[in-house]
Amino acid sequence: MGKNSDNLGADLHQLQIAGRAMLPDVGRSYSQASRDLHNVGAGYDPRQPAMGLILSFRDQIQDYFVATHHAMINNGAALVTIAKEYAKTDWGAAQKMREDWENRMASPILNEPRPPMPEPKTSADETYETTREVMFEPDPNSPSGVVEVTKWVPKR
Repeated sequence: MGKNSDNLGADLHQLQIAGRAMLPDVGRSYSQASRDLHNVGAGYDPRQPAMGLILSFRDQIQDYFVATHHAMINNGAALVTIAKEYAKTDWGAAQKMREDWENRMASPILNEPRPPMPEPKTSADETYETTREVMFEPDPNSPSGVVEVTKWVPKR
C-alpha cells in the first residue's frame, strides 16, 4: 500500500534525470579523458630517464579515470533503481514521476546542448595557486621506516 506524505516527498523525475543522463554523461567525460590521456608520451623515446615515471603516472591516472567512469555509470543506475523503488512507496511521487517522464522533452536538462567547457584558469587565479608540502609518514615496508609524502595544497 502506497503512502503519500510531503515529508517523504522526493523529486523522482530529477533522480531519473541524474541517473539516466547526468551521471552517465560525467562518466563518459572521464572515459574520454582516459582515452585522450593514452597519447601522453607518444613520440618520445621510452628509454629517456623520466619516461618510465611519466608513463607510470599516466597509467595510474587512466586507472582512476576508468574507475570513475564505471562508478558514475553504476551510481546513475542506482539512482534510477532508487527512484523506481521509492515510487512503490509514495504513490503521489510516482504519479508525478510518470507525468514528468512523459513530458521529459520539456526538461531543460535533457534538451539543452552540452554547455561549453570553462576557460582554463590562469596562474594568477588565487584559487588555483598551490604550494608543495612534504611530510614523512610511517611506513613499515620502507627500509628507513618512513616514506616521503608530497601534497599540493592551496596557498593561504
